[in-house]
Amino acid sequence: MLKFLRLYQGWILAIFGTFLVITFLLPQAIQGLFQNAATTGGDWATVGDGEVVSTGQLLELQKELRILEMVGNPIINSLGAEKDAAYWYLLTREAEQAGMVGGAGVGRTFVSAMSRQLGTVSETELVARFMGTAGFNEKSALETIAKIQGVSLLSVQFQTAARYSDERLKQSASKIGLAVDADLVILDASSPMTNLETALPSDETLSEQFASHRSELAGTGASGFGYRLPDRARIEWLTVDRSAIQAAIENGTNFDTIEMRKAFMKSPEKFGALVVGGGEPPRFEDYEESVRNILTMELVDTRMAEISKFLNDQVQLARRGVGQSGIHYVLPEDWNQRRADFNELAGALAEEFGVDTPGVDANDSLLTAQEIDSLEGIGIAQSTKFGQLPTSVSTYVMSAKEFGGNELIPSQSGVAGPVFTDAARNLYLVRIIDTDPERDPSSLAEVRDLVMEDSESRARFDALEAMIPELETQAVENGMESVADRYGATVSFQANIAEANPQFLRFGIKSPTRVVSLRDSTTLVEKVLEKAAKLDFMTLTSEIPAEKRTFFVADEESLAVIGVQITGIKPLTEESWEELAASEGMIRVLAGDETAVDFSKTFSFEQLKERHDFKLLATNVAGGGDPTTGLGAEEEPADQDAEKTSSSTTEDATEETAATG
Repeated sequence: MLKFLRLYQGWILAIFGTFLVITFLLPQAIQGLFQNAATTGGDWATVGDGEVVSTGQLLELQKELRILEMVGNPIINSLGAEKDAAYWYLLTREAEQAGMVGGAGVGRTFVSAMSRQLGTVSETELVARFMGTAGFNEKSALETIAKIQGVSLLSVQFQTAARYSDERLKQSASKIGLAVDADLVILDASSPMTNLETALPSDETLSEQFASHRSELAGTGASGFGYRLPDRARIEWLTVDRSAIQAAIENGTNFDTIEMRKAFMKSPEKFGALVVGGGEPPRFEDYEESVRNILTMELVDTRMAEISKFLNDQVQLARRGVGQSGIHYVLPEDWNQRRADFNELAGALAEEFGVDTPGVDANDSLLTAQEIDSLEGIGIAQSTKFGQLPTSVSTYVMSAKEFGGNELIPSQSGVAGPVFTDAARNLYLVRIIDTDPERDPSSLAEVRDLVMEDSESRARFDALEAMIPELETQAVENGMESVADRYGATVSFQANIAEANPQFLRFGIKSPTRVVSLRDSTTLVEKVLEKAAKLDFMTLTSEIPAEKRTFFVADEESLAVIGVQITGIKPLTEESWEELAASEGMIRVLAGDETAVDFSKTFSFEQLKERHDFKLLATNVAGGGDPTTGLGAEEEPADQDAEKTSSSTTEDATEETAATG
């Protein structure tokens, strides 16, 4: 027997091993058959005229969602359809019905473009990844990519398609082409006004005003209110006056006539002499003063360069041995004692170059960038040390490490910067001595003056707004000048108040009228055109009663009440319309204004369900589970707050779906 087993052991092992494999796989095969029958045999939903969508199609949709998750289409993601099988089904159905979905060839073209964009993954590898992720064959994977492309194309076509007729365009053009001339009286409540008394704001009013705009920077809040403190700094600077250096050189230098003559004969054109070939050479005596001045300027330039180097060298001496972190210095505790003292440095400079001691200045309070720019002299000084473009002192200061830093400008408090030069070629050595980064004010007291000023402006605006009927009566009866005189304002003429400037409209630029005195002219333009549109264009404006063309507008954003008296109306003419109609830019503006669409609303899940008559058949889902995801009741997603219509894109969820049917 043993001899028999040894003789035929190879055959025995092969037959027995095959039997074990069959025995091991048989239950799984049987289970798979039942799962397939359960999956493909049930109905998931109905759509359109009773068309049935099976649970087998649901499984395919969930596989497609896996590829969609890999691709990450921003349009589909913005709708929220990347995790919802039902939503994804309806989107692709809409795109297919619109003829936007191609076949596998379109998908391969997209994959090829994606491969070129990535640069590190081949087209074959990308397709393999899509196939492996979804469990698809190559054709199904590429068709899924084509569906994604189809939905994107549907979005583009929908949002750019023409939705207007010639008549509608003409009506829109007549509206934005209407222009109005008017006399304006601007009563600016942000400044004190004659004959307008208001009570001082109460502490409660100040507190409310402060609290409402505490965290907004000036100019960013409503009506320009804002009390958040921007980056501010204190600086000190040493000034080397070029004119003083020039005076010192002129007083201390005696130019030798022979040397001056040699310089002139070497390059007479340098000193303004006209050299003509074949003619008599220019005479030195005719240009002696010019030679003296130019040689003096050259000495001044040389001396200023020497002074600049001297200043840079002196401030760098103290930095020797000081460590750095990136572009900034790690200052030691005794840095204030080690660093160069600007007053001592000014004295050393005067002694070194035999000039008057330069001045050293410092601002007493913290300054913003704009306030630094307004400082005399240093405010316009610049340096080219930080690149090809000049850097202003305010830019250097606000690039300080304490304000967040700038990787190109090594600026920090306590460390002197490079030498800056202004338009007059004076030199400035600057150092930041204190910083206060952007922050909310600690209390009302810190910005009380500004809050008081704004509260008073608001009170004046409210008072003027309440007086509008009275102001209109006065303007009609006594003229616009009477209102202007009463409050210390003036009457100004504003021509062509319109929604769009025809000169720019043809290039696709709307460019509404802007009134310089106002923070925002939108309210004024809208009210003027609204009033003018109700007037008779066929009647001379001067013959229209004053009460019909005189009114006042309260513009809260500008904190102003504006008196308007229309003096001329200019409707769009047929000739102007024909000229504009030939402009693609004008059509683009009108189409954008009049036919704007909301893709997310039109293609929302609810809208799609209604258009396609989509109905879920929850009763056909095994175990009473979610008919959208295909999950059974005992297989709820981990997040109990998640939408029941959100389908899983994970492999486990797909297996669960197949199991529950």
